[in-house]
Order: sequence, then structure tokens, then C-alpha cells
Amino acid sequence: MKRLWIAVVLAGCGGSEPTPTVKAGSDADPCDACAPGQRCVERFDGTCQRRWFECVNVSAACPDNACTPECQRAYCPQPFTCTERVGCANLPASPKAFTCYGP
Repeated sequence: MKRLWIAVVLAGCGGSEPTPTVKAGSDADPCDACAPGQRCVERFDGTCQRRWFECVNVSAACPDNACTPECQRAYCPQPFTCTERVGCANLPASPKAFTCYGP
């Protein structure tokens, strides 16, 4: 429990890698772990070698995964962005996730 609390505190400190709250790699969609009132955010690194899933409280409406300035600020902290979605053929995005790509 203590480690989880530390991870939550550190996640809010603006580090370059988000703390994964949902593990990737199983057959189930990791976004299914998000509770009502939460948005699944999927972040990819710039080489499509790694990705992270996070369940975050909804703070901006982004219908159809639209990337507006408000959605960028709410779900894709620096160095991630939703404005350039190049996709990752080897790691297809979850259809339930708001996607962010980084360096």
C-alpha cells in the first residue's frame, strides 16, 4: 500500500514516464479496468517499443478521441502529444483509449 501511495505522488510530479496503473500484455483490453468516471489513456514512446495505460479521472470531454487543446492538456502531459498520432503497427492502440505519443 505504501508503494502505491508513493507511485501516485510521484506520478503527479510531471516525470517523463507515466506510472502504469494498468498492465499491458494480456488478452483483455487494459482499458476495461477503468472505473466509471475514468478515461483510459494510452501513451506510446516515440519508437513504438513501449506503451503505458492509465486510468485517469475524466477532466475533459474528447468525443471520438478528438485532440483539442483541452484534451492535450488533460491527458497528454509533456513530452507526450495527441496532435501527431502516427500510430504503431506493432502495438495497435486500444479502441477504448485516448492516445498520446511521445519521444
